[in-house]
Amino acid sequence: MKKTFLSVLLAFCLSAAAGAAMPDEDFAELCERGSSQEIMTALLEGANPNARNEYGRTALMLAAWKNPAPDAVSLLLKSGADVNAEEKLGWTALMWAAERNPNPEVISLLLKAGADINAEDGSGGTPLMLAALNNKNPEVISLLLKSGAEVNTKSVNGKTPLIVAAMFNKPETVSLLLKAGAEPGAKDNTGRTALDWAREKGNQGAVKILEKAH
Repeated sequence: MKKTFLSVLLAFCLSAAAGAAMPDEDFAELCERGSSQEIMTALLEGANPNARNEYGRTALMLAAWKNPAPDAVSLLLKSGADVNAEEKLGWTALMWAAERNPNPEVISLLLKAGADINAEDGSGGTPLMLAALNNKNPEVISLLLKSGAEVNTKSVNGKTPLIVAAMFNKPETVSLLLKAGAEPGAKDNTGRTALDWAREKGNQGAVKILEKAH
């Protein structure tokens, strides 16, 4: 594979840098909101691409979660960031991106780097489940599904991505999950289905779609 000039430059400077590196916690925080140029400069000066903050979140997790520039994620991956590293609750960078980042490009970068699309956190949550919970861009759901996310996996409390989407009234996500093979009759540990939850929460958009699926 032909190396880009940037990757060659990064590799050379990272191996040559000594003594001037930014402390791990400072670099991790920089990756959360800093510009691509600031992150690249820090890396060239020897910053650790696998740096963690005080909560155990890696620089890559923070960039994937909150940084508006996909280049931040790309720079870290090219510099050797561990794409499947876990923090204290078992979350990976892909989980953080799926849960909150509306940019599908970030998801794509992580998946191309080998992110485990069906990784589970300590409660059995997966990237797809987290996206169904909180991500506002249906394109993220579509990308995860097209990339092989398991649609009927259950968390420790028996929740499926479909149940989660129904609980939080995400009709478009409910539709996407059903088209991908989500089981509308699956029950959680309380015995409720996605339709039960949608009705209980008064989520009429999800109710209409789920009623047609039963």
